[in-house]
Amino acid sequence: MKKISTLIAFIVCCMMAFGQGVHFEDLTLDEALAKAKAENKLVFMDCYTSWCGPCKWMATEIFPQKEAGDYFNPKFISVKYDMEKGEGLKLKDKYKPSGYPTFFIIRPDGSIQHKMCGGRNLEATIARMEVGLNEKTCLDYLNQTYAQGKMDKMQLIRYFLVLQEAGEGEMGAKVEKELDATLSDAEKCTKEYWPLIRWAKYGSDKFYFVLKYVDAYRKNVGKEVVDESLSATFYSTISNSGHGYTREQQTQLLKQVRQDLGKVDLADKEELIRNIDILEAGFAQDVKKVISFARQASDKNIWVLMQAIEAVQEKATKAELKQIMALSGQMIATADEGTREYVKEFFDELKKAEK
Repeated sequence: MKKISTLIAFIVCCMMAFGQGVHFEDLTLDEALAKAKAENKLVFMDCYTSWCGPCKWMATEIFPQKEAGDYFNPKFISVKYDMEKGEGLKLKDKYKPSGYPTFFIIRPDGSIQHKMCGGRNLEATIARMEVGLNEKTCLDYLNQTYAQGKMDKMQLIRYFLVLQEAGEGEMGAKVEKELDATLSDAEKCTKEYWPLIRWAKYGSDKFYFVLKYVDAYRKNVGKEVVDESLSATFYSTISNSGHGYTREQQTQLLKQVRQDLGKVDLADKEELIRNIDILEAGFAQDVKKVISFARQASDKNIWVLMQAIEAVQEKATKAELKQIMALSGQMIATADEGTREYVKEFFDELKKAEK
C-alpha cells in the first residue's frame, strides 16, 4: 500500500511539474482573442508543423519549463496551430509565417504586435518576447515608424535586428543597404552594430571590415566575443572548403585564409593553421604526414583529418591503412559529442574499403 501511495504521489508531482510550463489552450483564434480581451492579455500564437525539428524542440524542451510558464501565463492566452491542418491552413494564409516555428504576439483586435521565427533557448526566448511586448521596440511600431521616415540611426539598427528575428528577409535587406550607406565607419564599429556584422561570411566586404577594425571592435564589443566570432568563421571556412569548390579553388581559398590569419592574433591561430596544413597534406597525397597529424588529433581538427584521410585513401598502402585504422579509437574518443557518431561511421566505411 505504501508503494502504491508513493507511486501516486510521484505521478501527481510529475503532472504538476509538467503543468508549470506554458499553458497552451485548445481554442480557436477567435476564442483566444475574445478571452485575451476579457482578461486584459495578449495572444501568443505558435505556428508549427509536424515535421519541424525546432518546433518539436520548443514544444518538449522549452515551453514545458516552469520559468517559461511563470513568464508566459500571466501575460498571454497561448495557442498553437499546425499550419498544415484544420484552422492552421486559414491562419497560414492570413498571418503568413516566414518559416517554422513562427511565433506571433497578437492584440485582442487581431492585429500583429510582434513576430519571431526559429527556436531559441529559454533565456533568448524571453529576451525576444520582451522586445515584442515593448510598444517602442515591437515589429508593428518599428514598421510604422520606418514608414513615416522618423527613424534615427540607432532605431534603424534595432529595426534591422527585429526584421531578422521576424524572418522578413526582403525588408531586412532593404534596411541593411540603407544602413551601409548611412553609417560612418566609426558608427559601424559600435556595440550596437556588432550583431549585424558578427557572422559576416568569410571573404565578404563585411568580414574584411571586421579584420580592418578588429581593435576597435575588441574595445567596443569585447575581445572574447570578437575573437570567438572570427575563429568560428575561419574554422568553418577551412572545414567546409571542400564543398562546392574544385581542388584548385579550394587550394586558392586556403592560401587566402592563411594570409588573412596572418593579419590577426587569435588564441587558436596555430590550431587553425594546422587545419590548413592537414588539408594541404591530403592534397599532396602525403600519407605519412596525414598519419602524423592523425596521431596528434584534437577535437578541433577531426573533421579536416577525415577529409585528408579520404584524400590519401587510394594511395595509401595496406600497412599505412592499418596505421590509420589503429588511430580510429583515439580519434573517435577525441571527437566532440556532435561529431563522434559520424567519425565512427567514417572509420566503419574505411574498414570495409580496406578489405
